[in-house]
Amino acid sequence: MWESILNKKPNKTKSVQIRKKMEDEEEKFLVFDFSNAVLYVLNNVAGRITELSNGERDLKTILEILKNEYDVPENVLISDIEKFLNELVEKKLVEI
Repeated sequence: MWESILNKKPNKTKSVQIRKKMEDEEEKFLVFDFSNAVLYVLNNVAGRITELSNGERDLKTILEILKNEYDVPENVLISDIEKFLNELVEKKLVEI
């Protein structure tokens, strides 16, 4: 499936806002969905995926950015991106 969506540009829905905060020396991302009044607290990688999903970058570019930022094997990163984006789409936080 990954190959077929590499050129897609995920985009946060208009009801989503993201803020970063430091907690115990670790960066956390606060994602607020105004349409449902729900707050999600995401770890660094999940937050970056959400943050980078701005409709301007395709998944191939997002993968390259994350590969440069994190010391994670590419296959693990692809799996994480795919799983997390599916969750975001299911919760209507991101459109692909």
